[in-house]
Amino acid sequence: MGHAGLAIDRLHGTPDLRRIEAAARLGLDRLELDLCHTADGTMVVRHDDRLEPRNVARPHLLEGRAGSPVASTTLSELRRLDPEVMTIDDAVDAVGRRVPLLLDLKMASVAPLLGSWLAGRRDTRDFAVCTESATALHELGDWAPQAERWPTFPAIGRRRREHVGRVLGGLWQTNRDLRRAGRSLRELGRAVRLSLDPAECLGVICGLPWRSRLPDIVARRSRELRASGLCIQHWLISPELCERAQRLGLTVTAFTVNDLRVARQVVDCGVTMITTDSVPLLRRALRPAGERMETIGR
Repeated sequence: MGHAGLAIDRLHGTPDLRRIEAAARLGLDRLELDLCHTADGTMVVRHDDRLEPRNVARPHLLEGRAGSPVASTTLSELRRLDPEVMTIDDAVDAVGRRVPLLLDLKMASVAPLLGSWLAGRRDTRDFAVCTESATALHELGDWAPQAERWPTFPAIGRRRREHVGRVLGGLWQTNRDLRRAGRSLRELGRAVRLSLDPAECLGVICGLPWRSRLPDIVARRSRELRASGLCIQHWLISPELCERAQRLGLTVTAFTVNDLRVARQVVDCGVTMITTDSVPLLRRALRPAGERMETIGR
């Protein structure tokens, strides 16, 4: 699966027409596009839900608005900052049904807009929707029941205080048993050794307390949402999780994997799909395992 329209190098994941069209020609199994919405209710393809100098083409026009939400900016204002920003209709037209799409909701408030948009289309089955928000996925199920729903894990909240509370809660629940505590410490050490990106360390630490409990959480959540697939942060992938998902008939995609060691690890665990920015590299490296998995650039 192609991560962020295979445009993570452009304004931190805001694709333009050229990148979308190039991604659609790669023969992917699925392409992921991130959705935000503007103040005037237009869905736009953006990886980040806030405006920062790193994710707009004309940062000098931010004029003190750095850090402000995309949802507080009109489409015309957003296009002043990035003339090549794409609406969801622009992106879907560019893809032209050459590859199914996974629409990643970067803000829960985009759900009613997307639900209304999907309800008016005849090709709803060409789309899957992922988000950490179970409420948003329930809402989408009411609007467009034929669209596949893929809950994203971990769902540790969007604010730092939520992260702290959930991580501490997970540590307590998981590690009251001393044997589990030892296992968590070993997993943490292994994760730190494998990580090539220091920025991932927070995600690793936040996710590990929940890793042993995730198969049960996933099973319950997928039944509640009538889910078709799962998007799992790659440090949380385990053989137990993939086995449980397989019994439930769920697609499991590991995100975002750009390291060959991690790719081989999640393949050995039994994932269905890998989300990556490095499609050609992973295809070459994992071709012998092609019968067991699909490679996707998220």
